[in-house]
Amino acid sequence: MSSQALNIKNLSFSFGKNAVLKDINLEIKHGEIFALIGPNGAGKSTLFRLISGLLPIQKGSIEVNGHSLSDSLSEAKASQMLLTDDPNIYPYLTGKEFIHMHASLRGIKESKVSKELPKLKKIFPTLANLEEPIGEQSRGNKQKIQIICAMLTKPKLLLSDEPIVGLDPSSVVTFGETLEEFVKEKNSVLLALHTLDFAQKYAHKVGILINGELVIIKDIGKSDLYKLYQKYTS
Repeated sequence: MSSQALNIKNLSFSFGKNAVLKDINLEIKHGEIFALIGPNGAGKSTLFRLISGLLPIQKGSIEVNGHSLSDSLSEAKASQMLLTDDPNIYPYLTGKEFIHMHASLRGIKESKVSKELPKLKKIFPTLANLEEPIGEQSRGNKQKIQIICAMLTKPKLLLSDEPIVGLDPSSVVTFGETLEEFVKEKNSVLLALHTLDFAQKYAHKVGILINGELVIIKDIGKSDLYKLYQKYTS
């Protein structure tokens, strides 16, 4: 197994003449939670799309769990999961049907899903009935269903873009605690978010993305993220 869950070297990306990412270097070790913060339009979602293989690499390299996206795309994608910031997922399926479908695509047997799902539902006691169509559920409940899918399939690298938007306060705490347990199994997490309190409490490292460039803060416990954020974004 590679020593890094994610290894990005000299990554640059442009939309036409607009340089979105400039020479990004980032390493996330197994068992780490890394929070990516920055203003709207800083390139966070673009970076996530590149890591997940949804955008082509123009310059630089990305490895997920030792697999290069340029040379071993299928293997790199198989060891990760992306939670999007817009969980508008198959509105005609019930929550339960979506979870079973997602598990089947990951090669997880029905028997295991039936065994694990009751435990996973306890992560979010306020989650609505999974027998209801997803299209009729709130944004927060859709987000919770995505999170349950991630915990069920246990990707080595979890990418989550704005994971706590729409979650009620108690579910935000539960989600943070769930991530802490998740990385104890040597899984890793990359979060993109605007909530500095959440990053301060749960992340091991934080990166501030500003004007396409990445500044990494390693010593979170002794750092004042609000002051650092203002310093780099003002």
